[in-house]
Amino acid sequence: MAADVVQNQVKAKKAILLIVLLATDLLLGAMLFCPRLVDDWRVATAVANYHRNPTQETKAIKEKETVRLKRTLLILDLFNAGLLVLNTFALYLTVKSIRKRHNQPS
Repeated sequence: MAADVVQNQVKAKKAILLIVLLATDLLLGAMLFCPRLVDDWRVATAVANYHRNPTQETKAIKEKETVRLKRTLLILDLFNAGLLVLNTFALYLTVKSIRKRHNQPS
């Protein structure tokens, strides 16, 4: 009975690690090509308007949109960094369990 519980715990850990590995890889891949950041028309329009007509109003709009874009990029970078750390930890645990299993006598 105790061996079944331990076996079920090992299976659950493996499933969780697999989910973490796959989810972080998929999210990292999806976040790199976020179309909202690739073609941010509000920032592009604000910068173009400022260069066409450099007034205080267009400068303020350009600065506001630039700050918004920088904040968004910072949040996404922090999110990606967190996923990368989680993915690295999951890979470490996977390799550790493989080495442990490999070093056991048959």
